[in-house]
Amino acid sequence: RAQDFDGTYQGWASLVHPEDLPAAEARIGAVLSTPSFKTFEVDFRVIRPDGSIRHVRAHGYVVRDENEVPLFVSGIHFDRTNTVQAEQALRKRERDFSALLGNVSDLIVFQNLDLRYTAVSQSFVDFAGAKAPAEIIGKRAKDILPDQLASNLVADDATVLETGLAVIASEY
Repeated sequence: RAQDFDGTYQGWASLVHPEDLPAAEARIGAVLSTPSFKTFEVDFRVIRPDGSIRHVRAHGYVVRDENEVPLFVSGIHFDRTNTVQAEQALRKRERDFSALLGNVSDLIVFQNLDLRYTAVSQSFVDFAGAKAPAEIIGKRAKDILPDQLASNLVADDATVLETGLAVIASEY
């Protein structure tokens, strides 16, 4: 909050999380010591007076004299806490999703509207005779499976697209 900052370097540094201060100072120091750098952007955490921690992105610029000597730094901090928390939650969901696909015994596939695989279970990888999901992702059934099996899967895909319901096939 603006009222928590007294406008000095020491005031700013006292708000930056101690674990993030060295990197933030290094980034800003590099800008100050390089005359061709006029602006900077740096992410760090701040500790608010109530003890809460917020993630911020600082956008700043250096005002220099006619000899390119820095006179002062000015800028603005954007609170990115919600974005950072959402990114962390998304990464956790992606890890959980990957763990699920890697350990489930069912043949599970996700496809885009072009019927290209976007995610597959390890069981499907084994079923398709591939070594890793990367060998399947971006391909269609006809690219990786025998013709009759691919035709059956494409028919099931058409049913899913028409009805919006999952197809549970017990055998292929």
